[in-house]
Amino acid sequence: MRRSFVALVFAAAVFAFALSAPAQTQLYNFENDAQGFGPNGFPAPTVQQSTTGATEGTHALQFALGQNQTFSGALTQTVNQPALLDPATNALALDLTIVPGENYTGTGFANLGVSYFGANPPQGIFGVPIQTNSASERNVALAPGTYHLTVPLISTAGTPIRDAFGTGAGQFPVVSGLQFYISKSSDSPLTVYIDNVRAVPEPAGCAALLGLLAFASRRRR
Repeated sequence: MRRSFVALVFAAAVFAFALSAPAQTQLYNFENDAQGFGPNGFPAPTVQQSTTGATEGTHALQFALGQNQTFSGALTQTVNQPALLDPATNALALDLTIVPGENYTGTGFANLGVSYFGANPPQGIFGVPIQTNSASERNVALAPGTYHLTVPLISTAGTPIRDAFGTGAGQFPVVSGLQFYISKSSDSPLTVYIDNVRAVPEPAGCAALLGLLAFASRRRR
């Protein structure tokens, strides 16, 4: 009887969680152009719209690091990213494609992360970027194929990026730029294709799920 009760509560919690999980918001699909993304780094990486690597529609964003590049970014400006200002956003999801012959052949790591450039209140200047921490970065030293990656927006200080510019807890700053960056441990070339970039909100049902499971555990004891 107790097992049945616990199973019933668990099923109800999962169902409630699924209903309450907010939908992801698409930010970039690169169908018409590169949506403001361009190279940031020296030597400059290749950042451009491409017909290769599309997972929705016919275009994606090519982001290629050549020889002697161990850290470079693909940077865009605020005009293309109003949805990122949603305080509920806690991660970015994207489709990443690696084509045979363009994958990373160096030793060590090659990781993709996210940086925010924020206006520095109250001066409103182009501020220092707040970068995702190493635990948030995603490995892109991968075999050819298409991968669905989620990059949690946790800063190097261990706090959500949305809190990092002194605007108050749970509030995004005035964002003056968003950057995907690749950091790698050797100068081996690497090309990736990014498509279908989405803002991932924090599921509203997490607290309810944990509460129901705790209640079931107490009843079981």
